Amino acid sequence: YIVAKRTDASTPEAFGVALCEHLLKEYPMLSGCRADVEGVEWARACVDGRNGAQPHVHGFLRSEPERQKASVSMTRGQGPKVESSIEGLVVLKTTQSGFEGYLKDKYT
Repeated sequence: YIVAKRTDASTPEAFGVALCEHLLKEYPMLSGCRADVEGVEWARACVDGRNGAQPHVHGFLRSEPERQKASVSMTRGQGPKVESSIEGLVVLKTTQSGFEGYLKDKYT
């Protein structure tokens, strides 16, 4: 939690780098480390109260199904290696969705 409090990282990649740097600085016995970080969107949960639906003080719901993911590895004395991905992203395109430039065979 201390790394999250001290860093201004706004992406999983930046937080992973900050976390690896912290671990290598604080623990000299480590020769390297790896951090797998996920970023998700959260929205405050609403509950029914005397005045209708109100934002809950401590309750949150995931607002999107997709997750931003980063895997950061660092070896002491070297720069970070970062791999990024998005999982669970669903896209629906309904207009001008023709296929062009694809391989044509007897099944297409």
